[in-house]
Amino acid sequence: MNFIHRICVSLLFFSLAPATLTKAADATPQGFLVEAESGTAGEVIEDNSASGGKAVTRQGDWQPLVSLPVPAGDNFKIWVRHKGGPFALKSTIGGKTQDNWKWDKPTDWKWTDAGNFQRATLGEKLTIIRNNDNANTLTIDAVVFAPVVIPTLPPFEPDENLAPLVINAAIDWNKKIGSITPLHWGINDYEILNPQNAADEKFQAFLKEQNFALIRIHNGGFSDLWTDKNTRSWDVEKIKVGFAASSGYGDAKIMLNVARWPGWFSVNSTLTTEQEDEFAALVGQLAQIMRDDVKHPIAYWELLNELENNYEKEGKLDDLWRLFNKVAHAVKTVDPNAKIGGPAFTWPNPKWIEGFLKNCAGHIDFMTWHNYASGDIYESNEVVFEKAGHIKSLASDAIALVQKYAPDRKIETFLSELNVKWTWDPFERRHANNVGAIFMASSIKNVALTGITGITQWHVKGNAYGMIDAQNNRRPPAYLYGWSKQFLTGDIAQSKSDDEKLLEILPIVRADGSRALLLMNKAPRTIKLAQFKALFPNAKSAQRIDATTTQKPENGPAKIALNDAVLAPEDAFLALPGYSLTLISSTE
Repeated sequence: MNFIHRICVSLLFFSLAPATLTKAADATPQGFLVEAESGTAGEVIEDNSASGGKAVTRQGDWQPLVSLPVPAGDNFKIWVRHKGGPFALKSTIGGKTQDNWKWDKPTDWKWTDAGNFQRATLGEKLTIIRNNDNANTLTIDAVVFAPVVIPTLPPFEPDENLAPLVINAAIDWNKKIGSITPLHWGINDYEILNPQNAADEKFQAFLKEQNFALIRIHNGGFSDLWTDKNTRSWDVEKIKVGFAASSGYGDAKIMLNVARWPGWFSVNSTLTTEQEDEFAALVGQLAQIMRDDVKHPIAYWELLNELENNYEKEGKLDDLWRLFNKVAHAVKTVDPNAKIGGPAFTWPNPKWIEGFLKNCAGHIDFMTWHNYASGDIYESNEVVFEKAGHIKSLASDAIALVQKYAPDRKIETFLSELNVKWTWDPFERRHANNVGAIFMASSIKNVALTGITGITQWHVKGNAYGMIDAQNNRRPPAYLYGWSKQFLTGDIAQSKSDDEKLLEILPIVRADGSRALLLMNKAPRTIKLAQFKALFPNAKSAQRIDATTTQKPENGPAKIALNDAVLAPEDAFLALPGYSLTLISSTE
């Protein structure tokens, strides 16, 4: 039997009282247990299956159910026993409130791991709120605070105690090994799906300034957001308003992802044969709306998104390929010239890719997949940086399979989601700092070398992943992408350094013959790049993204003076701070 500490209403601890949960008692996490009704902000209800026979519920959008005392201690894993709708823990980080959502909707009591938290982010009270889904009634029974030792988050600042390291490098500017195009600096956006969000003038100004060549429109709830459940059809006016508001799109190529069917159509994870036909017809209607009503060209119709796991679990992968072909046929019937592709694989699993190509290669113009480096915010920077090479290897294998199953056709390939962490909760700091910018630069270089057609980062705006946050403030990856069209598109020249794990080099020869050099210091120490003048004799300007860009992103990349002390001697060093990106150009 598990023994746990319990906190009573008066906030005094009972000594080692056993849990009295009538269901799943053996699964009760160990730690300090607090009854939900001891700090209620909602309605206390009688429930014989609940701890102590009582629980708390509440109606109303975004309303708090409980506000509970946080026990003594520094760090906790928090468990919540709940049923019904999703919930969020409200915590405070740096003076800003953050909601940490858990989206499970169990029909019976379940202990959910809400994550690890430092007391400084929780304060004296823990508040749990519900969302705006009134179709699901959230009920909270109890909370357990389990003391844990939280690992140290990976640093983004260099370690001043580490001595500088001298590294030599070489570049053959006349030898091309690949190329980077504007399509490799693409982005994901879903603000367009909400006309009010899309109408944000500062956001549209950012898009216009960045001038993305490729924008993927994606949201898991895409079909719900753009349809009307009452008419069981598309909301034409909402779609038109969304595109009209998205003035920053400019002449970007649009990849429109139809992720899945809307919830009003089916709540199941797979479709029946009859439902496949109906869903295909629904997507065909969207193609007609885009052609006749919205009149905004769609360069790529990306059909489905990360559905292979659901279908594989039910032993129905062949059904998924059949569904894809039906939807592809529906779009092609409306627009014979449409480029059709997908299916936005969760990751480029060779088994999935082979099954898809065997069944669908004759119906596609392009293939898409996703890759992220990690699922752990505590995984070291070194491991995350190494994943760029792994992502390149997976891309090479995927492209080879396309060439194997469609040797006589030109099928384009896209990594349509790329970033550090594949889960958005808890927050991954590297999505918003200089280390994440280095990872993106390395990944784009490596994946571009495979000959892939395009890459779209996940995603443009938001606190969890965005290159700008929800208030339109720029983060270091935004500045990296800001360099892309002016400096980082063109032929990739051959290069090497003494230690590619610490210093990675991206030399670019642009179409006009000018040159740019991106130096990626992946080490937590200063690297002295030897004989810089010989490496890049016509360097004229330099700028840098580093820890100071993360600390004060509003200042943008720092300008670096390439003065005589750096450029004059043949053996001069160029100092590269730890965890930095330094861009050198032959133009001002």
